[in-house]
Amino acid sequence: MLALLTVLADVDPRTHEAGDALLRPAINRVWAFARARTRERPVADIGALAVAHLSVESPAESPVGGWHDGWELRV
Repeated sequence: MLALLTVLADVDPRTHEAGDALLRPAINRVWAFARARTRERPVADIGALAVAHLSVESPAESPVGGWHDGWELRV
């Protein structure tokens, strides 16, 4: 949103490319933010990582099992 507001003053709304001129900088900043937060780490033993990941048990019972509104999130 900040990127969109930043370029808003510089874009002429009467041009055909106004939408592109507004959205492109905002999209570029969102992708730059996402790339900066992505952490990729090389792993020597992928098999051991998979075993460790699969060994984590999920809870058997939902702590909100009494709710009947149809919404539930498990992480």
